[in-house]
Amino acid sequence: MQRSNELITMFLLAFLLLNCAMSYAGDPAPVPQLTEKETKAVDRFIKSQERIRSQKYVSRNAQEYRDSRQYISGKLDGNNVVVVRYTLEESNTWTLYIAVFRRPSMQEIAYARVGGKEYREVELSGISNEGIELKVLYYSNSDGLCCPSVPGTSVYYIAEKSLIEGRMRVDCTQWKAPERP
Repeated sequence: MQRSNELITMFLLAFLLLNCAMSYAGDPAPVPQLTEKETKAVDRFIKSQERIRSQKYVSRNAQEYRDSRQYISGKLDGNNVVVVRYTLEESNTWTLYIAVFRRPSMQEIAYARVGGKEYREVELSGISNEGIELKVLYYSNSDGLCCPSVPGTSVYYIAEKSLIEGRMRVDCTQWKAPERP
């Protein structure tokens, strides 16, 4: 009897976590088709970032986790752009960046650190008149380092060849504070 209750509890927990993750994901942003030339330009840029990070922190060897790379495209400040979210892993940590490229030349316009371990999880959401929209998950006091749980949004815009975080919102209606013992 106790074993079946444990199984039911584990099933319900897995079901709730899956539903929460799916509600966070929402509708995915359209994924642009990059040409081979565009993909190579993005690869070159990220490789250069790996080298820079590895030289800056000699004890860490920065490498991209390619499976987590995301792309969106659209118009930003009158330019056709591709925005790439990429992850650099270093030692036992990871950092999320976004980079903006002008299309069709794939000239890098700007890039910035936007998330990572002990900071926040980030997904590309879209491009609007306001800027580059991100869905984010922040860490609460009770979250493990693997699993931020507090949903929110953020918008980045370009100013003088830099990405600046303009608007950041945390949705506290979906978050429950941990109970005190």
